[in-house]
Amino acid sequence: MHHLAHFDSRTREVLERTVTALASRYGSDLIGVFLYGSATGPDFIPGRSDLNVLILLAKVRLPALDAARALAGRWRRDRITPLILNAADLHSSLDVFPIEIMEIKASRIVLFGQDPFDGVSVQHGHLRLQCERELKRHLVRFRQGYLGVGRGTREIEHLLAKAVTGLLPVLRTLARVVPGGEPAEPGGREAVIREVAQRLGFDPAPLLAALDIKRGARVSAAALRGLVDAYLAQIERLITIVDQLKLEGHWV
Repeated sequence: MHHLAHFDSRTREVLERTVTALASRYGSDLIGVFLYGSATGPDFIPGRSDLNVLILLAKVRLPALDAARALAGRWRRDRITPLILNAADLHSSLDVFPIEIMEIKASRIVLFGQDPFDGVSVQHGHLRLQCERELKRHLVRFRQGYLGVGRGTREIEHLLAKAVTGLLPVLRTLARVVPGGEPAEPGGREAVIREVAQRLGFDPAPLLAALDIKRGARVSAAALRGLVDAYLAQIERLITIVDQLKLEGHWV
């Protein structure tokens, strides 16, 4: 697999073993295997980051799931996160899961088989709607999560770190489709946050601070309260901006 040459030897071994096991178990029912997500980008950390693997099958019924279940223990040890779809799932999901389809298409590395993504396009209107929905869900979950944290700072730091990580797919989507910059693929996490903030007109500082916490930074209790409040304010502002966006055309 020459396309995996930039990975460390351990990651290459895991991926090659995974493809071999899938080909052995599924035979001609295996349409393709794809690596996607952070593992194909600049934020990948060998041994720590998950390996998101799309397994595209001719059909996904109980025997197919049983075959994957037999591999699940090894996958957990190898940090493999599988997504099992058939071709119909993929094409029927363009309107309801456009962000996920975009994320896979934009970041994928073909590990095995056919690549069905070359002809796939996603409507900007569907992307805008899902971005708004995901941002509102994000805000509600953050509020609920804050109610459940203890009095110490560690739980609040964990809440912020988890929140900003979960927000990144929406921000990458906005970086790809919102006019105002070069139509290049977004880079690392910090670059995505700054780019979207510049295009849409919100303050990236609270999101960048949460990203620093994700990387191990510590914050005093007093500063943490201010950061939580600022994070909430910018998410609310981003929701308002996305609600008013007018996007036409397709992302291809």
